[in-house]
Amino acid sequence: MLGLHQPSQATELIDSGFAGLLRAHAEEADLHLQFWSTDLRVLFATPSTPADDVVRRIQSLAREATSEMCTAHEILPDGRLLLAVPVPSTAGSAPGVLTALSRKSPRQGREQAERMLRTLALALGSHLALAKRNCGLQDELISLQAELGMLRRISARMRAPDTDPQAIEFILQQGCAPVGADLALLQIPGFRQPVLCANPYVDPPRLQLGERDSRDLAAQLWYSMGSWSTGQIHGDLSQVLGQPSPFPAPVQVALCPIDADRPKAGFIALLRAGRAPYGAPDLRLTRALAEQTSMALRSADLQENVGNFLMSTVKALVSAIEAKDPYTSGHSARVNLLSMLLGRDLGLSVSGLEDLRWASILHDVGKIGMPESILNKRGPLSPEEFEIVKQHPWRGYEVLSHIDQLKEASQVVLFHHERIDGRGYPMGITKEAIPMAARIIAVADTFDALTSDRPYRLAWTEDEAFAEIRRVSGAQLDADVVEALSRMIPFLKENRIMFETAEQVS
Repeated sequence: MLGLHQPSQATELIDSGFAGLLRAHAEEADLHLQFWSTDLRVLFATPSTPADDVVRRIQSLAREATSEMCTAHEILPDGRLLLAVPVPSTAGSAPGVLTALSRKSPRQGREQAERMLRTLALALGSHLALAKRNCGLQDELISLQAELGMLRRISARMRAPDTDPQAIEFILQQGCAPVGADLALLQIPGFRQPVLCANPYVDPPRLQLGERDSRDLAAQLWYSMGSWSTGQIHGDLSQVLGQPSPFPAPVQVALCPIDADRPKAGFIALLRAGRAPYGAPDLRLTRALAEQTSMALRSADLQENVGNFLMSTVKALVSAIEAKDPYTSGHSARVNLLSMLLGRDLGLSVSGLEDLRWASILHDVGKIGMPESILNKRGPLSPEEFEIVKQHPWRGYEVLSHIDQLKEASQVVLFHHERIDGRGYPMGITKEAIPMAARIIAVADTFDALTSDRPYRLAWTEDEAFAEIRRVSGAQLDADVVEALSRMIPFLKENRIMFETAEQVS
């Protein structure tokens, strides 16, 4: 914000808007004009500054005009007129004083000179008030631009499908930057440990908190919320806490509840090293940050509820499938567990693992409408029966593709019986055209089928099953996935009971 006690800024304002006007009046009235700050520093002079001895007389008269808030005048021994007029301000106190010294005995009377100087002082006061207001609007505009930039970055990150676990941390980091905060602290009921984020643009960090100190500070701030008279508080951290802060040097804090209607729903605290207080634009940004955090938390809760509901529905579907065939009980859970192990070993992304999770659980959902006589047949299937079995990837795709959260997983279900050599079904596609998640499920599905009892044969050992999988690697199954399975065979053999009692990876 502009302060008229800052000579350089005030001089820039005079130069930009009033220099020509003051020079014209000074020349017309044959005067020296000076604009002084309240602490009697010359901010502007035209056409030049008088001699030092005269300047001291002008300062004395300017001091009198400022203290009395009235026009002061004096006739110098050589007959020159000296005038001083306070510059009016809407705030009540004068932002400065305008003085005039005639370069010789005035050609016009004192009253006319005073009238002219008061008119200039009035115009100058209006100009400075307008300039100060414009500076305030400029500061507000800069703050709004910073807020808009922060919200735009947060919005972009929230739309990213693979960043949900880091969304809250990202929001807090973005809140630190525009207000110059060093740390952001988020405390939510039920969180044993608060979320603590440092400003990513400050290196090295000026403030640091350990896990225990951050927990203690969050508890102290939470306790202090009971004495809040407003929805937001800011100031020196020690004063807010009513006790010494955990930092050795002064720290400013701005706190805001994440839900204005429910203060105990949690809060955000922005911590900044130093004594410079948070201004109004900073506090507005803090409120915007709290609102975005609240929205992200509500979105996370909603997604969790939807996810839980979806998982319950999926488990019901899987149970319906496996109830038709007691020999495949637990098959979906085991394929799910092995698929997730393979996916992580192969470095799938977060979103890729999510699609793999749902697809591996639901890969056989298309068998729901299939006759039990086919599913439980002890002998080989006839060509007609096999054609019916080959329909289950399409049926699974049709069931799942209508669910927004499972659209990508439905594609994996559709292709999990494709072969690398193109002899699979239902599309007959090859190699990289088959989604990686589908290639993973194909290996996990084959391994579990071979190591499980079936109506037409007993289970194979892990070594026997892997030998067969190795034999068809590169033709039926993806070689990279088979290689990943080879690294897991010792683990699978040692933890056979865990696999036999596997539940879906959630």
